[in-house]
Amino acid sequence: MNFNSQSPHDPAGLHGVPFEAMQLLHQSFQAVEQRRAVMTEEIYRSQSSRRRQHSRQPSAASSQDGADAAPSVSAKELATARARARFLEARAAEEARQHEDREAHQAAQHQARIRSLHRQVAGLLSSKRQAAAALAERDREVAALRARMAEAEEARAAEERTAKSLRWDLAQTEERYRRAVQASAGLQVELDGVKCQLSILRKNAENDINNNNNNNNNNNSNPAFHRHVQQISADNDDSGGSGSGSGSGSGSG
Repeated sequence: MNFNSQSPHDPAGLHGVPFEAMQLLHQSFQAVEQRRAVMTEEIYRSQSSRRRQHSRQPSAASSQDGADAAPSVSAKELATARARARFLEARAAEEARQHEDREAHQAAQHQARIRSLHRQVAGLLSSKRQAAAALAERDREVAALRARMAEAEEARAAEERTAKSLRWDLAQTEERYRRAVQASAGLQVELDGVKCQLSILRKNAENDINNNNNNNNNNNSNPAFHRHVQQISADNDDSGGSGSGSGSGSGSG
């Protein structure tokens, strides 16, 4: 049984067992094999010696006693060696069984660890998918909020444009009102001037009327004035009804 052989798929030793442990086990088996070889050699020598002693067949009693003693000692050593070999074999078998049990236990632990890791990986993948779905939902919410913000910004811009237009219209209206107030003030000044002129003209007319009345009264009592008027009328009749007139007037309002 060669424990030094290593699989290319398992460079650390047999079935994942550490190489140092396999070396120790191999050394134990080598020691057992060496001890077994030594015992086998001792047994072979003892049997050879016994055959030689039987072939000689000594006649003396002392020689017979010595011959009987020697084989008995060799048999004892042989029994001891055999017992030692059986003990070493049993111990090696027990060590091999314990090693197999440890290997099976480690393999079971590794399998359990692998299953646990698989469950952890599956849980992480599920969590990752849930996080991705939640992130996609958040992205959609953010996109909707951005669209609403864009609409609100557009509405605000439209309101600002409307307010700007209204402010411009208000400024134009205020300017027109200011100009109208100024024009009204100017018209009021002109109206006051016209009223003043009318008042003056009225007074002048009243004075003229009074003067004319006085003049008429004076002319009616003046014969020369009557003759002058008659002469003017005759001249007008001679001219064939021709006449001329001129007038001027001014007004503002």
